[in-house]
Amino acid sequence: IILGICSCASGNKAAMNSDKYVIDFASTLNNESSIDLSNYASEIQYIPIETNDSFLLADIMGFHAGDDYLYVICRKTQSLYQLSTEGKLVKKIGNRGRAKNEYLAIRSIYSDKSSVTLEFGRKIITYNAVSGEIERICEPSDIKGIEVFKSILFLDNGSFATLNGSEEGTENQL
Repeated sequence: IILGICSCASGNKAAMNSDKYVIDFASTLNNESSIDLSNYASEIQYIPIETNDSFLLADIMGFHAGDDYLYVICRKTQSLYQLSTEGKLVKKIGNRGRAKNEYLAIRSIYSDKSSVTLEFGRKIITYNAVSGEIERICEPSDIKGIEVFKSILFLDNGSFATLNGSEEGTENQL
C-alpha cells in the first residue's frame, strides 16, 4: 500500500488569507484539459505503508497527514492507526465499540502536534498523540440543543464547529 503526500509550491495561493490551495475542479467538468501538477505542487512523496502478519490494512477510507504522524482509517476494521512519516506503524488509536470511551465508526479525523480527534456523528473523541490516551470526549448531549453532530469543522485551536439540525425539514444551525 502506498500513500501519496503533496507539498505546495509558492504562487497560486487561494484568496482569503489562506495557506491552502484551491483547485477549481468543478469548472473543468465540461471543459476537458490537461493541467501541470507542477503548478500546484513542488514535490510528491510516496510513502510505502509497512504491513506484516500483525498489521494488515484493507481498504483505506481516509487519512490525515499531521506534522509528526500520518493517521489512516481502515474501512474493514473501522480502526484508526498512527504511522510515522516513513509509513511505519506506531500504534492503533482507540477502540471500536459501544462504551463511552469507544467509537462505532469513524467519519472524520483531525490532528495537531499534540492530539488526534475523531468524530462519527454521535461522539467526538480526542486522544493524546504520544500516549494514545483519551483527553476529551464530547457527545451531542453535552451541548444544549444538539442531537447529533451532522457535520464537523475542526478549528486550529482545538475547538470545532458543528452543523446542527434536529429533525428533517428544520432549520440548520452552526
